[in-house]
Amino acid sequence: MTESTFPQYPRLVLSKGREKSLLRRHPWVFSGAVSRLEGKANLGETIDIVDHQGKWLARGAWSPASQIRARVWTFDKAESIDIAFFTRRLRQAQQWRDWLAKKDGLDSYRLIAGESDGLPGVTIDRFGHFWCCNCSAPGPNINAPY
Repeated sequence: MTESTFPQYPRLVLSKGREKSLLRRHPWVFSGAVSRLEGKANLGETIDIVDHQGKWLARGAWSPASQIRARVWTFDKAESIDIAFFTRRLRQAQQWRDWLAKKDGLDSYRLIAGESDGLPGVTIDRFGHFWCCNCSAPGPNINAPY
């Protein structure tokens, strides 16, 4: 997919000098780092995050009333936020956790641990044959395939 075929997301422009944490791969953009939002984005919708000169930094979920204004989905500009994105992240986490659970003989464990699994605001726990999912941020709820 070429860059021109990607959806055009609203752009969250950071204030000058406030891109440093994103350059170090911190997954949150705090309200004090925000200069402006270019375009219209509703709660939980995907936005592109750019520095004050317009250089692309990340793609995340918008939360206009929170102290954490954006939670990063990806630092890869070529990665679309779609069903395939969520499927990849879930499968990666499941492969790792299944291996650990089998190795240690566990039937209860945390499958998804939010930002550490690339799914900010999502927690999924397994308790034997039961699963519990908690979405503590708007992005996962907006993008859920149900």
